[in-house]
Amino acid sequence: MTLASAREEILRVISDKIGFPFKEEELSPSLRKTIGELSQQRDFIWQLNHNKKVHKEKAQSAQYLAIAAVILGWPFVFISLFSFFVPTLILGLVIGAIGTLLCYFWYKKEKGLLTQTENEISFVTAKLEENISMLSKLIYDELSEIHETRIRPTLRHIMVNFAEIIQAAKGKGIILETIQCPHCAAPASLPKTGESFPCRHCGGTIHATNVFEMLKGILTPVR
Repeated sequence: MTLASAREEILRVISDKIGFPFKEEELSPSLRKTIGELSQQRDFIWQLNHNKKVHKEKAQSAQYLAIAAVILGWPFVFISLFSFFVPTLILGLVIGAIGTLLCYFWYKKEKGLLTQTENEISFVTAKLEENISMLSKLIYDELSEIHETRIRPTLRHIMVNFAEIIQAAKGKGIILETIQCPHCAAPASLPKTGESFPCRHCGGTIHATNVFEMLKGILTPVR
């Protein structure tokens, strides 16, 4: 894997965490620098996983060679038993013993390196996740206002009548029947359709856009 691939993954994870897409160019230089540092951490984890795979394969190879050494030594032992030729017996035992011991120490070394690498992967991964969470919060704080200005005009354009506002509130689990008049603060029954209606207490006109502004905290997405 390359640093570019690691950077793309970091940006994708952060985007999922903050809840909206963004471009790296929108971030301040300090945040872009931090993304680069996290990308290096992610690339390092990939390298560690590669090393883990190598150590695991070498440990397995050591096991197979130990078995092969034992198998190779046994024919000499059997031959010596039937031929009563002591040197052959000794040769078989030496081959089996030396091969097994060498493979054992090789296996022990690779197994130790494998365990060490797994522990390092766990530590670095946990630290990376912690750093990503912290960076995600900083990016959300920096970009949330920009994101809201992008989606708010669309919401204002859509919610121009009471039927759509009532439906949006219903989608949030709220049954919207009355509101507070923006002119006199008296309770006003909300009509099911239309774009405006007069307050029966003060006679002031209440527009759907006024109601949306009052309720946008619950009608707009909360991240």
